[in-house]
Formats: sequence, structure tokens, C-alpha cells
Amino acid sequence: MATRWRCPPDSSAGRRSRTVVEALSYPWTTLVGGHLGRLGVRADAELQKEYMADLEAGVRAAVKSVDPTPYFQGYGPGGNAWAVFRTYLDAVARTAADPVAGKYLGRLAAADVFTYDNAATLLESLRVDAGVLGPFGIRP
Repeated sequence: MATRWRCPPDSSAGRRSRTVVEALSYPWTTLVGGHLGRLGVRADAELQKEYMADLEAGVRAAVKSVDPTPYFQGYGPGGNAWAVFRTYLDAVARTAADPVAGKYLGRLAAADVFTYDNAATLLESLRVDAGVLGPFGIRP
């Protein structure tokens, strides 16, 4: 009988990435990971590990490279601070997601569908769990 590993649902993208690494330390052959139409194999977990590493690198780079100025200017000095924050975070997630989705299109099912959502979730996880705050971490 094949050893099976079920990746638990997790709200923290960082913990989920570590879960994949931990899962790969076991000698399983079949992954019950939510694939549509088939069971997964170890190569799927390796691909997920690579994808998440690329996505995390992209999110970290986007936090540093996306200029928040246009988002502040778009809403003015007395404008909606929540809209500034939201539109900036959306831009960071999109900047991180687009090249990763392109790289994994045809290699990872639904990379074109879910990479933006995964980038947004990873961005929130890095903000909350790792203190990656970008321009919002600056205190006068």
C-alpha cells in the first residue's frame, strides 16, 4: 500500500510552505492534495515547493519595488487611507504574481487562475507573521 500525505489547510502561507518541505521528508508516494481528476505524486510537491519559493521571492521584491506614491496621490492627503492601503497591496500582489504565473503556466494547473490570490495571501502572511511591512513599516 502506498504511503499518503494530506497537506492540511492553513491560513499562513509561510507555514504551508514549511508543510510541503516537511511532507517531502517522509517516504510517501501519493499526495491527496486536491488535484482535479488525479492523485498527486512527489514531483507535484516538489513543483509546489519551487512555485512557493518563486512566489515568496516575487512578493518580497515587489514590496521593495512598488512605489506607494501614486496610491497616496490618487486619494489625496485627506483621502481614504484604507483605499490607499488596499490598492497598494493589490499592486504588490499583481507585480509579484504576473511573472510567476507566466513561468508556471503549463507546468502547474491553474497557475493563471490562482497565483494572484496566492500572492495576496502570501503578502498578508509576510506582513503579519514576518513583519514585512514595506512603506507602511516606516514610522516618523
